[in-house]
Amino acid sequence: MIAFKSMKKKDEYRHHYQPHTVVNFPLIDRERLKIDLAVGRVGREDGLREIPATNAISYSSKENEIIAKIEDELKKLRDECNTEMQAYQARMTESYNFQSKINQIKQIANEVLTRIKYGTNIFRDHMNECSGVLVKAEEALRTFQRQHRREGPPHTKSTVLSIAILAVLFFVEVGINSSFFATGSELGLLGGLISAFVLGFFNTGMAFFLGLGARNINRIEWYYKIFGVLCIIIYIFISLNINFLAGHYRDISENIKIEDPSSQLMSQLGWQIISFQGITSFNSLILIAAGIIFSIICFMDGLFLYIDAYPGYSKTYKRREDAAQEFIVTKHEAYQQTEELSQSATSQINQVLAEIEKSRVYYQQVIMSRNNWINSFVEHQNYLEKIANDLLVAYRQENQQTRKTSPPNYFNESWQLQRLPIPENLNEMISNDELKSYISQATQAADQYNQQINAAYHDALKEFKCIEDLTPF
Repeated sequence: MIAFKSMKKKDEYRHHYQPHTVVNFPLIDRERLKIDLAVGRVGREDGLREIPATNAISYSSKENEIIAKIEDELKKLRDECNTEMQAYQARMTESYNFQSKINQIKQIANEVLTRIKYGTNIFRDHMNECSGVLVKAEEALRTFQRQHRREGPPHTKSTVLSIAILAVLFFVEVGINSSFFATGSELGLLGGLISAFVLGFFNTGMAFFLGLGARNINRIEWYYKIFGVLCIIIYIFISLNINFLAGHYRDISENIKIEDPSSQLMSQLGWQIISFQGITSFNSLILIAAGIIFSIICFMDGLFLYIDAYPGYSKTYKRREDAAQEFIVTKHEAYQQTEELSQSATSQINQVLAEIEKSRVYYQQVIMSRNNWINSFVEHQNYLEKIANDLLVAYRQENQQTRKTSPPNYFNESWQLQRLPIPENLNEMISNDELKSYISQATQAADQYNQQINAAYHDALKEFKCIEDLTPF
């Protein structure tokens, strides 16, 4: 039985498709077929019986069997041809998508143009808003600098460092004072810790905030200067009184050993707190000195380190810096996203063009492969006809050797195979000129839409630049 190469399924064929491969149908084992059909033996037996007769015009049963076998193979070839042509038609239809690709280019361009226009409007409004805030902040800063005779940025301060210094001094003072107060306290270390905590809070905290108030001495308005001087005077008075009072309190509570050192302190000192009279303990003197030093450091921290020494300048300058940063971020985002949209669209359009080129190559390869298959299809029918005639000749030769009468006249004639028609799918094929026309349309459409996208991109940049020119930067 003759076996033909089976047709692969469409999806499998797509992955293993070799467009330039010439189809070679399996050859028939002629000798094997001759044995299976018993051509020689039947030919001799029919010759002995004078079959077919000399005047016969129709083939013998064995000849018809040979022809029927070949025609069966021809039917299989016809079925194979129908399957193959359907597969080729499907692949041609699959690759014949040039107009859809052109429409895809148009869709990509229209979507991106819409997004660029929408994004431009959004970023333009946002940039206008940020620009307005920045302009007002810049005007406020210039007005402040002009009115208060400030130039350049404020002195850079470290808020974290300032707070850290304040916290460290507070806890160090509490630690030192707690040991001093513990000696004369009835509650021991706990009482000393409570006294030290209260003293440290007022000594460092009061000094820091009065230092902030003392910065007003740098203002040009006379009333602010007076307020700054008052803060300095108040600081000196309170700092000295708090620290001397703490020293006297500790000295009395340690040396006199009375139950109520506070009443004893007021009865001895009265209003003369700032005095070394009556202090007999060296530790009390250390307590006073350490408290004053810590207080001065905290006062200087509030006056110089926490923020710029000129009140209000850092706040005004920071508002301008924040507005400028917001505008810069918005501007960069506008430029970046608009550029990304433009580049992405161009990349997608170029990718579609590349797909069109691949479709063109694939389409031409499908046509070439189809033509190769048809050529092999025609050649294989010639081959089947030759096999049939070879078997008929073998039968007739054996028949003539054993018969006594003359063979029929048709023994000298060759059998003609009724060939299958050559498959044509002309309606599914386009000429090279039409194919070139599609490629040209796609290229022109891509160039046209790329130009529109590029123009929309530059128009957006012009709008952004106009807003940018209105800002102080």
